[in-house]
Amino acid sequence: MTSIAQLSAAVQRVIEQNKSIGYNPSRFISITEAGFASNLVDVCEKLLQSDTAYSELWNALHRFRELHTLEDEVVSSRDGLGLCAPAIASAKDRVIEFDKLRSKQK
Repeated sequence: MTSIAQLSAAVQRVIEQNKSIGYNPSRFISITEAGFASNLVDVCEKLLQSDTAYSELWNALHRFRELHTLEDEVVSSRDGLGLCAPAIASAKDRVIEFDKLRSKQK
């Protein structure tokens, strides 16, 4: 599977999981075109480094502790889903913070 196909599948997993717990990631769906944006790599790299996206996820995680994120997908992937090093580093940093919040809520 190519990096683009892996990234698209990861975006779709995030959307599916979010919906399954009652969270509608409408902005994420729109921005990524549900994982099929022609510039999906650029879109995801920007999301992973966006302060606004981070803030929105942080707020959502307060309400949905089990929320699965693109950051989770990037970190769990062997190659960071083929994204640039700064985006991967940002995803790793965010997952650390998200996991701290998740553990406080248990």
